[in-house]
Amino acid sequence: MSCRQLLPPMTDRLQSGTQARRPIQGLRWWIGGLLFTSTVINYLDRQTLSLLAPFLKIQYHWTNSDYANLLMVFASHMPSDKRRLAV
Repeated sequence: MSCRQLLPPMTDRLQSGTQARRPIQGLRWWIGGLLFTSTVINYLDRQTLSLLAPFLKIQYHWTNSDYANLLMVFASHMPSDKRRLAV
C-alpha cells in the first residue's frame, strides 16, 4: 500500500483546518552529527578512564574486576564494539 492510498490529498487536509508540516532542513545531517559527537565523547571518556585507572582504583577502592565492569559498560555503547560483541 502506498502513502497516497493511506493519506488524503494535501488539499483535503489543508481545507479541514490542519496545517501542513514543513520538513526540517538537513535533519539527516543533524542526526548523523549527534551520533558522531556522542561516539567521539564516548571514545574520549574511555581513553581518559584508561589513563586515570590507577588513581581511580586507589581513590574509590576498585578492584580490577570493578574497573573491567566499568569499561564493559562503555564498550557496550560504542557502535564498533557492538558489532564485535555480537559475533
